[in-house]
Amino acid sequence: MKNQLLYSDDLWGMYGSFDKAKESLKEVIMENKDYESEEEITDKDVFDQFGFDDEIFYEDFCNELNHYFNQLGDNRLIISAQLGRWNGTFEGGKILDDFEQIRSQIFSSYDNIIVSSKDNCLYIEGLHHDERDYFYVYQLTDKGEDYADRHYDEPDSILIPHLLNTKSYVKKIFSKISYLGEY
Repeated sequence: MKNQLLYSDDLWGMYGSFDKAKESLKEVIMENKDYESEEEITDKDVFDQFGFDDEIFYEDFCNELNHYFNQLGDNRLIISAQLGRWNGTFEGGKILDDFEQIRSQIFSSYDNIIVSSKDNCLYIEGLHHDERDYFYVYQLTDKGEDYADRHYDEPDSILIPHLLNTKSYVKKIFSKISYLGEY
């Protein structure tokens, strides 16, 4: 599966430029505002329409991803993270129970997010005031679940890298689908 943009709440990430966004949104703006010519469209109109569309797309996107993750079974998700800060980039990770935890702990923590499929994984880019954070989402295999349960008292700084670096403990979860929808 090739890499594919699935969602972006960033106007430039979604359209590439303001002019492309304006071009793409002009028909709906003109219809909604009863404008007679494109010259009447203001920058505020473009941002307002993008924000309105984004609210709808975001909810649809999250519902679809939640449905997808619910079909994967009971094994937990494991996140590999590169966290950008003012003083450098740091590695991290986390084990989460379900997609709703991704939504509440990752999606909601950023000024902007870009979600794509990359290397057969769910790939999330979070933009914030310091830098950018990058996340790959995998699922624990049965062996990975067993190992994590037996080593629950290990610090995440030891447990997470070990799980991620042992191929039999994690699986790429987006190798099973090729299409989530148009965003």
